[in-house]
Amino acid sequence: MTNFLRAARSVVLLTGIAMSLAACSSESDASPTSREGPVSFVADDEFTQAASMLADEGQRVVFGALAVTNEGDHPATLHSAELTGPGSEVRDDGAKVSEVRVLDVTGGKDLVGAGPWPYEYYERDSVPLDGYEIAPDARAELLFVVDVEETGNWAWPQTELTYQARGETYTIRTNTGFLICPTTEDFCDLPG
Repeated sequence: MTNFLRAARSVVLLTGIAMSLAACSSESDASPTSREGPVSFVADDEFTQAASMLADEGQRVVFGALAVTNEGDHPATLHSAELTGPGSEVRDDGAKVSEVRVLDVTGGKDLVGAGPWPYEYYERDSVPLDGYEIAPDARAELLFVVDVEETGNWAWPQTELTYQARGETYTIRTNTGFLICPTTEDFCDLPG
């Protein structure tokens, strides 16, 4: 199988998978947004969604299926982002986020979804997330670079972002996450 076909087979975007996180978690874990503010995820939280990647030990991958937009009148400064979720649904013993980057996608640029890292121009055109200023009406893609330390099934069903705007600190969460499965599998599925 050529590298192109292998990479194409490795990237799977799962959308519209309904899963009730409230059944397995506390009310605060199930809430898609923990505090309202001018920055929001560009995601439909009616359903749990996940991008997935087939990868083995020693590989580095990227999750970038999420964008945020600043709907406020002033710039906002992004500080941190995490792949997270209710503790019973996070499986991350063999994969660790090594860095979080951000890429300006204002004007409708394509999101990477998931792929091997580095991927196309995304590394060159992105910057570290901490301290990134997002202007009003701008859109930015979050890029989670993940090191696969052990072959296995790894999952984060939610994504969280902390930012500051007009002197206030906000944390928002969305029900869009990331899955990593071994390359021996044909498909990656949400835990549960």
